[in-house]
Amino acid sequence: MNKSNYLSKIDTSIVTDLPADPESSSYKQYKRSLLRFPDESIYIYSFKEKKLIYADGWEETLGFKDNEITLQTIIKQTDASYVAFAHEINAKTIEFILSKKTGIKNYSFTVELKKNSPRWNHGSYGS
Repeated sequence: MNKSNYLSKIDTSIVTDLPADPESSSYKQYKRSLLRFPDESIYIYSFKEKKLIYADGWEETLGFKDNEITLQTIIKQTDASYVAFAHEINAKTIEFILSKKTGIKNYSFTVELKKNSPRWNHGSYGS
């Protein structure tokens, strides 16, 4: 099997297509406390709730409203030249997180990947 053509399976029962609820108390708390830089999007995904619990900046970066973006949508927007790597790291990260019974708050990471922005793929943008 050619590794570059292989995409790690990301279980859709774990990584769902459910957006964050901007009316939830946790969403509002994150909105007040998290700093987001210009041209940056952030999200928090709960494996316990199996959905995004926070999203900010997605309309500016990918053209999706924060209350509509889902982790499945984010994953699907990965540029073709990075998709194998992104799927592999996502699958391994999910495997690691689900294997931990304690101390998961001691881990974090950031990944910066090129994404396909729908706003650039549908003709002109702006006025």
